[in-house]
Amino acid sequence: MKKLSKEFKLLSMMRVKNEEQWLEESIISQLPLVDKLIILDDGSTDQTPEICKSFPRLVEYHYQKENKLDEVRDKNRLLAWALKHQPDWILALDGDEVLEELAGETIIREISLLDPLAPQFTVFYLHFLYMWNKKDYYRIDPGIYSNFWQPRLFSLHKQNIGRLLFKNTDHGGNFHCGSIPANLRWILRKLDVRVKHYGYFTAEQRRRKYDWYCQHDPQKAKTGYYEHLISEEGLILAKWKERKRSSSASFVKDIGYYQCSREEILNLISDNSQKILEIGCGHGFLGKKIKERYPDSQVMGVEIDEIAGNAAKDRLDRVIIADIEKLIKLPVEYAYFDCIILGDVLEHLIDPWQVLLKLRRYLKISGELIISLPNVRNIGIINKLLQGKWRYTNAGILDSTHLRFFTFKEVKRILRKLGFNIKAVYTVEGDSSDLVIQGKESWQVIGDSFEWSQLDQKTIQELHTVQFLIRAGREEPLREAGEKGLISVIIPVRNNREITELCIDSLFSYNQEPLEVIIIDNDSDEQMRSYLSGLEEEGVKVINNEKNYGFPAACNQGLRISRGEYILILNNDVIMGDNCLANMMAHFERESKAGIIAPCSNYVDGKQQLILNYNSLEEFYQVSREYYWEYEGEYMLSYRLAGICLLLKRGVIETIGGFDERFSPGNFEDDDFCLRAAVAGYKNIIARDVYVHHFGSMTFKKEGLDYQQIMKENWNKFKEKWKIPGELTDRRQLNLALIVSSNMGKGDYYIPL
Repeated sequence: MKKLSKEFKLLSMMRVKNEEQWLEESIISQLPLVDKLIILDDGSTDQTPEICKSFPRLVEYHYQKENKLDEVRDKNRLLAWALKHQPDWILALDGDEVLEELAGETIIREISLLDPLAPQFTVFYLHFLYMWNKKDYYRIDPGIYSNFWQPRLFSLHKQNIGRLLFKNTDHGGNFHCGSIPANLRWILRKLDVRVKHYGYFTAEQRRRKYDWYCQHDPQKAKTGYYEHLISEEGLILAKWKERKRSSSASFVKDIGYYQCSREEILNLISDNSQKILEIGCGHGFLGKKIKERYPDSQVMGVEIDEIAGNAAKDRLDRVIIADIEKLIKLPVEYAYFDCIILGDVLEHLIDPWQVLLKLRRYLKISGELIISLPNVRNIGIINKLLQGKWRYTNAGILDSTHLRFFTFKEVKRILRKLGFNIKAVYTVEGDSSDLVIQGKESWQVIGDSFEWSQLDQKTIQELHTVQFLIRAGREEPLREAGEKGLISVIIPVRNNREITELCIDSLFSYNQEPLEVIIIDNDSDEQMRSYLSGLEEEGVKVINNEKNYGFPAACNQGLRISRGEYILILNNDVIMGDNCLANMMAHFERESKAGIIAPCSNYVDGKQQLILNYNSLEEFYQVSREYYWEYEGEYMLSYRLAGICLLLKRGVIETIGGFDERFSPGNFEDDDFCLRAAVAGYKNIIARDVYVHHFGSMTFKKEGLDYQQIMKENWNKFKEKWKIPGELTDRRQLNLALIVSSNMGKGDYYIPL
């Protein structure tokens, strides 16, 4: 076998006895890696000596016939011989242990990464797989056999070489000792190197060893220490197959990592799911349970780890061993699977967005996506972060193999952006009892400003959440026109053709609802009239006023001729986002008593005010779309809504009439309208998931009107109408709830159209 190039000296030392069955294969597996080989033969009577001497790299071969078995003695002899050759690294193997084909390449790669003058790691653990009953099969059932790691590769750098010693363990006398010197100064690391161990290969071998240990170590045998040698309880075998790649030592996982059969994920799978795809199927334990629960189901798995993938082939209908990020196409037709599972997968990917994007085509229209993800917005992680800690671990939220971190809002945004709609969310919660700061009251956590009493229940639950379990379905990114009924859109205008065009274009181009558009022109200039004339030819209704009647009167004109089940009052300096109307309409279903819905915006007073970053129309549409994905379904109640964009039920107009024209040309007509609706029993809602762009008071600016003076005059009219003390100067101090409750049932809030 070809020797690999490297810049360090590596010596292998082996202690053997009657190893003719596997010895040659063991030595050959080391040849790409080792420079020298030293063997101590403890009295072989088979072909072991001849096999040893057939290898040119054997620099020392010592044959001994001792009356007493003493592993400590023999390994110290081996070590002394090895040290004379002054290697940089020593590999310790037995004659029944065979390195996988990738071992040499992996070991050289990992050692070459170290500082040769001061290596950061001095001991490497290797992963031993117990070959069982058949040459190409090994045990993977949870326990000692599937997760057995031993330190077998160590550096001599800055060691006290003259005093290095193997010592016996605490039982069995000198026939048990460690795999490396007991007093080695070491910093350990696991290597993704698999070693085939044939020492327990046959039942006869296992029984013979069991009997021998029971005889020579009866005290430990009484405790059941050696029962694993003859037990096959829970036996699970996997077929061996050589790998094409190994993981970096930074990302080594135990076999148990691939053996999860998450009951909570199993319970999320719909009963009618027949064709199921599991990404990251591991050993196929979850897939096996799926097939046990649903015997007629077909389960396909994709697994990057070759050993795990080969193990899964005995449990699933089909397994593809591949990196899902590099897998261009699955061997099935589009819209094939009823369910696709990504259990703790997305956080390990370089580009999880691309994976979700390409998987969607394989999900049926009615299919479901099941995801489990760690929650980085966890109170424990926040606590550590505030202490300056971000310590990666072998498992958990800060697993060292996690490349991406998610909060629920971010997951929700990603899924919506890629064409999925969340149907259900479940949480796995962790304990945060240790997060209270020493010396503080029990409710005060992580700093003076962070109090549970200041947080809503939803936020508290998310802070305690360790992991999210999400069930999502497909959602068509370009939806069909709505079926909620006609929407009459009433737009008062006066001049400002350029801005108005942007408004009208956004209304028609980015909304799919059936619309009746009514434009009331308050004596605009010729440029605007020409534009409106063109719109009339396209079916838009235009009312031409010979003078400027103001905003409230214009709205009432539109209301009188409107036919829609719903009505949108819209300023002509507002740009609507993608599906803006449909997203606002959805809140009528969420809140049955809702009468008026208003969006958030950049230029508006009160609770609707929200500044998002964008520098162009294109950016606005993208930002507003992503804003919806992040906050979908969120709303808040408010007695006051700004009149730049109000979506009404027809019943509101039938109950309270139109806008009060005493507030012409504009300002406070919207405050008054919303208060009257609230008095009538309707709820006013701010859609926290809808965002529009508002240029702001364009008509006032163009007409040269004194905005502040009109505001002051109408504020006084508003106070007079609603019997508000005249000395009140700041409307933000209004107790709107008191105004509404004190006027309930009086019936004098109707404004005739």
